[in-house]
Amino acid sequence: MKKEKCKKCGKCCRYMAFWLSKKPSKDIIRWVNLHKGAKVIKEGKYWTYRFYLKCSKLKNNRCSIYKQRPDLCKEYKCWEAGFPKP
Repeated sequence: MKKEKCKKCGKCCRYMAFWLSKKPSKDIIRWVNLHKGAKVIKEGKYWTYRFYLKCSKLKNNRCSIYKQRPDLCKEYKCWEAGFPKP
């Protein structure tokens, strides 16, 4: 399998997502979606909270703490469609 490489686009550092174990209520969906930079999204059978916030360590589309970055950042593969299912 071909090893993919970072394209230095910075997209991976511009949002956070959290998988939900069940569908949120209509009121929660409405409340989250009223906030700028936040969304509740359904992807197939999965629901997520997404927060569109730029990481404070992203400088010129590169991680300024690359060697000390969190494990979640190390495991993220931007070339995979979407993000890992729970």
